[in-house]
Amino acid sequence: MFVGKYIVMAVLALPVAEFVVFVVIASQIGFLWTLLALIAVSLTGALVLRFGGGSQIERARSTLGSLSYSTLHTEGSGFLILVAGFLLLLPGFITGLAGALLLIPPLRRLLGDALQRSAERAMPREPGVVDLEPDDWRRVPQSRIDKNNGADR
Repeated sequence: MFVGKYIVMAVLALPVAEFVVFVVIASQIGFLWTLLALIAVSLTGALVLRFGGGSQIERARSTLGSLSYSTLHTEGSGFLILVAGFLLLLPGFITGLAGALLLIPPLRRLLGDALQRSAERAMPREPGVVDLEPDDWRRVPQSRIDKNNGADR
């Protein structure tokens, strides 16, 4: 199964899981207190976005627009604070917990390092080099290459 299928399944399962967690917590502490807790988590997310990620939104937009890996690397921590704010802003305890965990600096560094390693593996090793499967290419004699290069000039 492709990774994309897992992501789609997780996105579709998240609202169901959030509802189950909401019902379990509401049965323990009451509906009103649970609703107040959800509102408090969302307000916390709004505050994180307002104060912690205010300038990060524009930086992330310009970084992703230029597709510069070095800029994304230097802004990684701020970008993860922005993600934490969005997760906290979403209504739900699971996303709120994920957002709260991203606000803890050691965990944010661990995730940032893991994302950096993943991005480095995804980047090409050498510009202009394409890795092909053995069936996707064939050997051409050097004399034919030389003849074609002379015709292009």
